Amino acid sequence: MTLPNYAYFKGKIIPYSEAKIGVLTHGLNYGTSVFGGLRAYWNAAEEELFIFRPLDHYRRFLGSTKIMFMELEHTPESLVQATTDLLRRENYHSDVYIRPLAFKSDEIVGVKLHGLHDELSIVAIPFDRYIANDTSAHVTISSWRRVDDNMIPARGKIAGAYANSALIKTDAAHAGFDEALVLTQEGHISEGSAMNVFIVKTNVIITPPITENILEGITRRTIIELATQELVCCGGTADRSHRGLPVR
Repeated sequence: MTLPNYAYFKGKIIPYSEAKIGVLTHGLNYGTSVFGGLRAYWNAAEEELFIFRPLDHYRRFLGSTKIMFMELEHTPESLVQATTDLLRRENYHSDVYIRPLAFKSDEIVGVKLHGLHDELSIVAIPFDRYIANDTSAHVTISSWRRVDDNMIPARGKIAGAYANSALIKTDAAHAGFDEALVLTQEGHISEGSAMNVFIVKTNVIITPPITENILEGITRRTIIELATQELVCCGGTADRSHRGLPVR
């Protein structure tokens, strides 16, 4: 993976090599951080980079910070502006992955969320596919279960919860699979190690509802909107029942 040249860190764009934290940083030691994952796509014909639904991503990102008792002096709009400025500085002419991260920045020992300082970083790197053979992935059912929403809220991209995803992914890889589907404690399909899932059955698109401990993905929301607004008019069906397409 190619490292970025710059980072948005402590309110300004600096060389990536200067964006450093100490090994005692709370967010590193206790997983008290939240992150986002945005994609930007290079359009060769227009010679421009297009960010996919940035305001929606940053609204969810700031929602995650509130779950973790964080206070950032940012709005979704200001985060989009910071991201745009960073991408202009990087001047990528390829598809890009953007990673905002908010974390408890104190270098102390002690598990808590209150009374700590919060910091923000944003980086962007060239990125193609998350799974190399994403059109024919070899998928299993994980022996691990999805973290329950009343343990660590699934609606937030909370870094500590992704130890669960890492166990799911590595267990699948060691067994010879590309990816795994993970079940809830009740045995219902929740999601993949780091992605929402859909199936198509008898001309109906089905995805697990938000009650199954899923992250409410922006891409998931987009698929639901496209299926509801465009596919129905062409003879398909959008089932809005508990097991169908929950529009949010």
